[in-house]
Amino acid sequence: MTKIKKYAVLLIALLLLIQPFALEAAGNSNAVLYKGETVLELHSRDGAYRSYQKVTDPALIKSIVSKLNSVTVPADTSRSLGFLVVTDKGKYDIHFPKVMTGKNTLMDQLVQLSIECNVLYPRNIQWLAYMSTAKITRVQYTGPFGGAYTNKASWKNKHGSANFDSKNSATLGKVSALLKELTFSGAPEVSKLSNNPVVSPGECVIKLEFTTGVTYYIIINKDSQFMSIESSDMKEQTIFYRNLSAKQLNDFFDAIAGLSETKISYY
Repeated sequence: MTKIKKYAVLLIALLLLIQPFALEAAGNSNAVLYKGETVLELHSRDGAYRSYQKVTDPALIKSIVSKLNSVTVPADTSRSLGFLVVTDKGKYDIHFPKVMTGKNTLMDQLVQLSIECNVLYPRNIQWLAYMSTAKITRVQYTGPFGGAYTNKASWKNKHGSANFDSKNSATLGKVSALLKELTFSGAPEVSKLSNNPVVSPGECVIKLEFTTGVTYYIIINKDSQFMSIESSDMKEQTIFYRNLSAKQLNDFFDAIAGLSETKISYY
């Protein structure tokens, strides 16, 4: 083999060796960074509706995060407008002042973008959108199965209950993802903590436990299309969300019934 051929072989081998790293670098070059951390999700916040709205337009995400990186957000007690930035290192819940200066400052632009995103994207339930899936340690579920609680034709004539008590990471992740996807419309209601909420027939009950010691207690009523949620670290209130999507709820019940750990008891 001539020297030229040897060098050619070595060059090809070198290119093959560095190609994965080059591709990785190229992929990372498109990452959106907030405070030097890779942005995984961006949500607008609406304190009045106790909701987050997941922003899905890549160009809009990039524009908003760029502005967030360039502005100092003043302290605000209204907790109404703003953005939730989820990165590979943590979460940043950023609150904006309600009043705009009218001078088209970066802060004004961000407030306006928050307002627009709150209208543009579906409303997700605040505590569920905010919760960290990795910190869930246990989920307990009891709820209806079949009948009016399913979109599957094969389950329409079956009636029963579904239940499980799991610490399995795959199950925890699935339940978390399902809850995070639920959307609603209309203003929520806030009342004093019930301490001993009444569960009606046909309602599902979900209890989530976290590494932080916090517990969520959730009741979903498909017929009324409502959810109540309590958190052990919010000791003085229960939040009621209404006008949840009936189809979404049926999809939710179907997915829960299809989990490997779910036990079905027929009536």
